[in-house]
Amino acid sequence: MMHHCFKGTTDTVLYLGDYKQAYIISDDEYKKLLQDKEKEAEIVSKYKELAASEAVEDLATGNQLRKKKYELYLCVSNCCNAACTYCFANKGDYGKKQGIMKKEIVRDAIDFFMKQVPKEDAAIITFFGGEPLLAYNIILYACEYIEEKYSNRKVEYHITTNATLLDKEKICFFSQKRFKVTLSIDGGKHIQNIQRPLRNGQDSYVEATKYISELKRLKVEFVIRGTYATYDYPLRKCYDDLLSFKAKEINIIPDTINIKDNEQEMLIKEMDDLKKYVLEYIKINSDFPFGTLRRRMRELFVDSTGISTNCGGGKTTFAIDINGDVFPCHRFSGEESFKIGNIAYEKDFKIEKTVSERNPQYEYYKCNGCWNKNSCFRGCFYEKYLHVQKSSNYEKRSAFCEYSKKLTEIAIEICGALDEESLLKILL
Repeated sequence: MMHHCFKGTTDTVLYLGDYKQAYIISDDEYKKLLQDKEKEAEIVSKYKELAASEAVEDLATGNQLRKKKYELYLCVSNCCNAACTYCFANKGDYGKKQGIMKKEIVRDAIDFFMKQVPKEDAAIITFFGGEPLLAYNIILYACEYIEEKYSNRKVEYHITTNATLLDKEKICFFSQKRFKVTLSIDGGKHIQNIQRPLRNGQDSYVEATKYISELKRLKVEFVIRGTYATYDYPLRKCYDDLLSFKAKEINIIPDTINIKDNEQEMLIKEMDDLKKYVLEYIKINSDFPFGTLRRRMRELFVDSTGISTNCGGGKTTFAIDINGDVFPCHRFSGEESFKIGNIAYEKDFKIEKTVSERNPQYEYYKCNGCWNKNSCFRGCFYEKYLHVQKSSNYEKRSAFCEYSKKLTEIAIEICGALDEESLLKILL
């Protein structure tokens, strides 16, 4: 029986991972859970019986999670005009020769991907880099090709950009084609310029934000995705500095790949402070722009049956680089051993298993008995690969896991702080 007990802001919570049920328990029960194994089993058994009679309601979001999402990260640019301090892509080129994708690779990549997508499902094309707007003409060509050849298919256009190369022409195009835009901005002026400096020396914050008003004017759907890597800087301030832009969502994710041991404690402390910030926010605001938290809250209300992982890398999700090399996702683009094939030289190669199914040796064995596994759905396979392959101490706790567990604790508390109407508005 997987369970977890933690001290919240005002209450002590017992969470039953198998049932996805959380209960407020007394101080006396908490002490017994910590100190007396026999009493622990007795208390957990009592709440287990209660949980069995109160099965979690599987909201409509459950079907969304079970439904396969088909997405191609089309890495049209293998170069970048920024020099982010934490960049997983080796400053934008993934350790490879810099360049822009050629038109024939674009065509082959799209044709390969569309073969993988059932005709009744949506095909998501995410233009990625490096910085994809360095290859804006290739993006125009890709959209033109898709609309000529696949006019009878449902295709969604997404793009992840550092926003510094936006202009009115590009934003007008995104509006016409109904792009969903992710802006990579880490926070206010101070943190943005520290973490995401531009190679030409210009003010990164000014350049990244100067066209946000135009995105809003033309009603382009956009979210902000930041990285938290300066752990002595308040996480809540990063959110506070970005909320004024009125993005659909703001997601600031910690850099758990490069985090140092002493920074893990700092991260958890900052997440506790963010929790207080969110609890204060929901008291006076009707919206909920905290996208990462929203997803974890939804996952708490989803019956885990039939969902063993949230990763379709290498089976429903792919990344294709400027050379035509196919990878399970954009994060693996610099890992040659994970290359699935090359669309320029191999017109047909079988896609039968996800990256985790093909590489079980990198599954983190501690997931099996973890109280959080049904809420994080075993997490990100790339993070697990790095932890297992590159950690000098295999028994050492994964930074990603510690972050994910804390995220679940915060999600449980926020759910408990909301009335039913407000909670359903966020979940649905």
